[in-house]
Amino acid sequence: MDSTSNPKLSESYRSIIDGHGATNEAVTLNLSINGTAFDLVYNARDDAFDGSPGQIAAGIVNFANHYRCGYALLLGKDCWVSANSGISFQAQIESNKEINQRYDLVVLPLDDSVYIAELRDGFVSSEKVQPVEQALEFLADYAGSKAILAGGKVSKALDAKKYSVNCKARIFYTGNDALPYSFQSLNWLLVKNKLFHLRLLIPLAIFLCVFAFLIIVAMKFQTMQPEKAEIKPQLPSVAEAVVQPKMPMLPSNLKNSAGQVLQAISPKLTGSGLDFLRTCRLKEITINSSHLIYRGNKMDNTDMRLIGCGYHRLWEVTQALSLQLAVDGYNWEAKSKNIVGTAQATPRTDFIKTMSRLKFLGEYIHWQFDIINAKDNGKHQEVRVAFSGNNLKKQALDAMTEVFMSLSAKFDNGRLNFNSDSLELVNASLEFTVFTASEVYP
Repeated sequence: MDSTSNPKLSESYRSIIDGHGATNEAVTLNLSINGTAFDLVYNARDDAFDGSPGQIAAGIVNFANHYRCGYALLLGKDCWVSANSGISFQAQIESNKEINQRYDLVVLPLDDSVYIAELRDGFVSSEKVQPVEQALEFLADYAGSKAILAGGKVSKALDAKKYSVNCKARIFYTGNDALPYSFQSLNWLLVKNKLFHLRLLIPLAIFLCVFAFLIIVAMKFQTMQPEKAEIKPQLPSVAEAVVQPKMPMLPSNLKNSAGQVLQAISPKLTGSGLDFLRTCRLKEITINSSHLIYRGNKMDNTDMRLIGCGYHRLWEVTQALSLQLAVDGYNWEAKSKNIVGTAQATPRTDFIKTMSRLKFLGEYIHWQFDIINAKDNGKHQEVRVAFSGNNLKKQALDAMTEVFMSLSAKFDNGRLNFNSDSLELVNASLEFTVFTASEVYP
């Protein structure tokens, strides 16, 4: 692919493209399919490793170091290396016998370009991402058998030129199904596959030193507490007690109801009720601490065999779910009753432990966890965090609810976007403010 034809190609890779458009290192592109963005890594160096766990670890590390790569993908004995994280289509194609044993070419339409992989003896011999016009010219000249897969918005352009979907095999680019084909940091790949290497000793030693330091400082801080407890405060005089009114103790947290809000909205975001609204061309759901609003496109006088529903059906569904429905032309909006979110007196938890717990929660439910910003006054922190993903399961919301029930936090807002044609969730995000404290003071 010509570097000037795709502005998403990073500068670090433009410099390694030769006159024939081939690369001598892995290329990473930010692409999208039906609005869902992902990073594709292609033309990655690959090799196969066998032997004892120690021999495999040494081989992978030497292989990655030789090409100055910090990320790797291990699938059986096959290993690919890259300078960046992302998804490998090559690994999926070579693992899929339905594709590699029947076709000479794999074509996956994206949103603004086309991914093409040439096969030889069941293995990918070359990969490229081309603009639509250039890809159509290539396909017209190619004589071998072609596997046209279901993909993004460019599918319409391929259909118009008689390149319609002819293979039911799927290529995963996001979610749990794509994880086995994702490039991971080299250290994490070694740990995950139980491949010991000396390079793991350095981060392990740093972790142990930090952990030991925190324990020593915490123990020292605890030994200081009895001395402070022996200091008896001076009691105010009777006159002072009369003149100065007793001030009420201020709560250590504000609007601490994240767990209760999650508990209230979870049934509204899963189950048959949401499935009915999806068939009414649901586009998005917005959430704040008091309301939950569904928005979508209305379809009147529609054949019942097609996706969608008319006004009467929409009215029945929203009434059954106790929603306030408003219809404006071909758009509709349904609003839930106030979300119950009674504040609770949950004490602040330690900053480091809390952030680690939330990170592990994100990994458990397969949602991305991010710290947006944090305010710190030395002892107390107010941390804005966000979870984002493209799966919406009851188990994930239950796990999130259980964690936030034990934290001092408030729910800020949430948004879920749906593809009104395919009914699938495109992306979801939930934001919270978490109130923490530092157990160890400087």
